[in-house]
Amino acid sequence: MGVHLHLGYVNYPNKLGEREDLWHASFAAGYTFDNRLRLVMDLGTGTNPDPAVNEMPAFLIVGLIYPLSKKFDLDVGYKKGLTGPETDRSLLAGATLRF
Repeated sequence: MGVHLHLGYVNYPNKLGEREDLWHASFAAGYTFDNRLRLVMDLGTGTNPDPAVNEMPAFLIVGLIYPLSKKFDLDVGYKKGLTGPETDRSLLAGATLRF
């Protein structure tokens, strides 16, 4: 089992009238089954770039990662929005190539 904490900040100078100081925080955990298949979870939130909206977008992602080799993984996941500004739900798919 592994856990991760991610904190980020960016100053985003823009010309669109959006917020310039943006931050992000998320907590992730994972569990490996049978030395191969990994179940992962990520819970996160961050600054809403729209200055007219004070509610922060928050989400929960649950997914599976399967390594096809030492250098290549496939993954699938489901993202659920926990607050109004976040997208209600999304299906996710991806691949990772390590070099």
